[in-house]
Amino acid sequence: MKSQMICVVASAPASAEEWRRIVAATGASPISVALGERPAPTTTTQACEVGAWVVVLDTRQTPMKQGFWLRTLSAPIILVTPHLIAAQALASLVPDLRVICPPLRAAAHMSDLLAVALASTGGTLVVPNDLIQRPRLALAGGYA
Repeated sequence: MKSQMICVVASAPASAEEWRRIVAATGASPISVALGERPAPTTTTQACEVGAWVVVLDTRQTPMKQGFWLRTLSAPIILVTPHLIAAQALASLVPDLRVICPPLRAAAHMSDLLAVALASTGGTLVVPNDLIQRPRLALAGGYA
């Protein structure tokens, strides 16, 4: 059986190594790939199968600009972007898009995101920026 690797793509070259370390901390085998590219055919990439893609877009990269390239990827995709609402439009266009998550949450929960992406067979999970706080409802004599 071939070993899996996780391709890590960051739109900001300065953050690529940081995201590679975050993915490596989960126990996965990350490989850095340039935005819009595929892994170069080397001994490592030929012996391994891409298990998932972690694509990290900075604030200047809109998710739709990467839509065509994302559609060419044939493994589960975790899209890390501050543009959550804009990224949701890709859910119906990119069949392997499994998770959309803001950067701070992705950095803190990468292991969970990889588990969800690798176990999922369809659909896209959107992780919100913050926990949604429901307004307290006034009930007879108190709050719910």
